[in-house]
Amino acid sequence: MLSYRDHPNDNIAHAPSIKPLLAIALTSLLIKAGPVHADIATLSGEVVDQQNRTITETHSYKGYDSIRQAIENLDKPGSDFYTVRTIYDGLSKSGFDPQSVINADILGAKVQLSGAANDPALHLQSSDLQVSQTFSGSTRDESLRLLSTWAKNNASDLIKRANSLTPANTVTGTPFSATSISQQQDFDMNDKMSLSARFGSYAVQDKNINVITLPLGTTWHINEHYALVLSVPLTYVDANGTPTYSASLGIGVKLPASHWLGLKNSWSLTPIVRGGAVGSDQNVANASVIYAGGLLSDYDLSIGEGVLGFKNMYSYYVTQSVSQYLDLKVNDVKINVPNITNSVFKNGAYYSHYLGPKIFGRKLSGTVFFNDTRFTGSVLYTDNQQEVGFNFGLSAHEDSSKSTGNFLRRQLNSQDFRLGMSYTSAKDIDGFSANFGYSF
Repeated sequence: MLSYRDHPNDNIAHAPSIKPLLAIALTSLLIKAGPVHADIATLSGEVVDQQNRTITETHSYKGYDSIRQAIENLDKPGSDFYTVRTIYDGLSKSGFDPQSVINADILGAKVQLSGAANDPALHLQSSDLQVSQTFSGSTRDESLRLLSTWAKNNASDLIKRANSLTPANTVTGTPFSATSISQQQDFDMNDKMSLSARFGSYAVQDKNINVITLPLGTTWHINEHYALVLSVPLTYVDANGTPTYSASLGIGVKLPASHWLGLKNSWSLTPIVRGGAVGSDQNVANASVIYAGGLLSDYDLSIGEGVLGFKNMYSYYVTQSVSQYLDLKVNDVKINVPNITNSVFKNGAYYSHYLGPKIFGRKLSGTVFFNDTRFTGSVLYTDNQQEVGFNFGLSAHEDSSKSTGNFLRRQLNSQDFRLGMSYTSAKDIDGFSANFGYSF
């Protein structure tokens, strides 16, 4: 979008470029796209000349690479902000420091870089990032150099701060993040091989985030008491048209605590290790690898024909950006995304009971559950979330071991089917999920 008020002189002579001003403004903002998901980024510039004539331009970008390319192409005629830069350069050459304002917005974080008319100082303000800095050089160019030095020296700290200032984090913390989804897979493990699908839709401030998860898992029984558990959650997240993908592999060993202690009720302990990755084809800095280790406790108490269960899980997650391995730079400023380390505590309770009627010869059961998740360690925007929901299930045929007929019929007879919904609430996040699955 390009708009004019009292069209300025298009033939003003060229002078030292405003490119550093725009680049540093964007560099300061790119910390926002560190380990979190980059959505639409908006950048607007305004310059006012001595006759109080104003030119403004506004442009939107999707993803880290597009923003970086915009910075690199600022000097090319016809590129973003070329007209604003030309006016600014001409006024600077005439010895006049123009009134100028650069506004940027990434994922709702607002940053403004401004300079008053005939004043060399520059002011950087961002209430979202809790930044307020003034750079006072003897000339506007010197102020730009001070700003550049400050941005390079403080980038890592600002990235860490940004982690706690966005609710759209697809790497860790939020209900739709890679860490939360992988931990949920560990939390929901059962004693059979399972195939399932989970569909979620979340309202995050003014954004809609849709999530599709295929949590695949299987269990190999080593003997009557011990089992090896594998889980592979595959996830696709769409945040206003910007996709993110994640996958991980978890391996655990189910240990029979009830057998060791001679308990009547079922209690198992499962240590689990996990490795995975998350990335976006529109945001290089969002790409991360994830390492985790944890312990799940699963205790079931029989109450008549029902089961009251308690699950408790501790996990330790390390999220490492690919910036540790790739040379990500914007205007020669290296983007270093620090590691995120969190301890995650997930506690839940559920009650399952047979509902009486049979459907297709199978018992119908119902389950209600509540889960609470807490994050400690690296500061995140969302450090806790709660989920409440229900499932309906059809158990395997009681006589499935004696089933006859073709292979498909025998397999269907031995499988459990389930269907459910849940509601998740976190800071500035509300979402519903539907899930379907079967075990065999």
